[in-house]
Amino acid sequence: MHKLLTTTLLAATSLAAFSAAANATTLQISVTHNGTTPLFITPLYTAFHDGGFDPVTIGETASVGLKNLAETGRFGPASDATSIANQRAREGGGGVPAPVFGDAGPGPIFSPGIGPGQAGGDAGSTIVEIADPADDRFFTFLSMILPSNDTFIANLDPIEIFGLDGAFLGPQTIVVDGNNVFDAGTELNDLSVSGGAAFVQGADITSGALESGTIQQALGLDFGTGIDLAPPGSDSSLPPLATLSGFFDFTSSDFNLLTIEITELTPEPVPVPASGLLLLAGVGGLITARRRKA
Repeated sequence: MHKLLTTTLLAATSLAAFSAAANATTLQISVTHNGTTPLFITPLYTAFHDGGFDPVTIGETASVGLKNLAETGRFGPASDATSIANQRAREGGGGVPAPVFGDAGPGPIFSPGIGPGQAGGDAGSTIVEIADPADDRFFTFLSMILPSNDTFIANLDPIEIFGLDGAFLGPQTIVVDGNNVFDAGTELNDLSVSGGAAFVQGADITSGALESGTIQQALGLDFGTGIDLAPPGSDSSLPPLATLSGFFDFTSSDFNLLTIEITELTPEPVPVPASGLLLLAGVGGLITARRRKA
């Protein structure tokens, strides 16, 4: 009898594993620069989590992970206690690593007409496997705006992607506009060569003046009479990538930066092995027969 019970448990465990695999979901995250502004962003950090990861609260002091992302665009690795990826691992539960989208990996996502961007702006996508959608139900994105000192984009509250039962709630289209732009309050806004803003030609990103502020909605960025943009991955001796001037108003209804789309890729059917069903049926029959015999 003990052998029969052991066999039954093994079969049940095997079937449960197949069932869990069948519930896994594959999503595609597509990102498009909308081409309405020459501003860039650093590679987009995205994470699926259990809802506990909520790094942006108006009026609160930015965490060290958010500070680093907002000032430098750095988001990881998760093993670094000063990274936003580490914060997500500590607060968000689950086991889904955060996928990252960016032009050519570490480079910025370009606006149209500047750098390698196409006429409508850069576009691309990434694939992420969600092993347990019932656990990693929520979605969060974060990225630094370039050029800036500590301006970033994010969703203020986690976005629900899966229901309580792990079912995909349908395709999501997120237009990143002024409601998604924030000031981390960690570095004074100074878009000059000496101000330490990222992506400004000749600026030292480590020289920005500290600001003991809190996270606030960003109203805009003022580039004055013009600043030269730094070629990505280059030194200040190279020609500027482009020149920005004037005031960019994030409160304008015309301002929108990106479109993020989340879609479910149709999974291949995962059949439950017939051998597993036969095994359970056979073991159950043997147990019934032994009981009658007894």
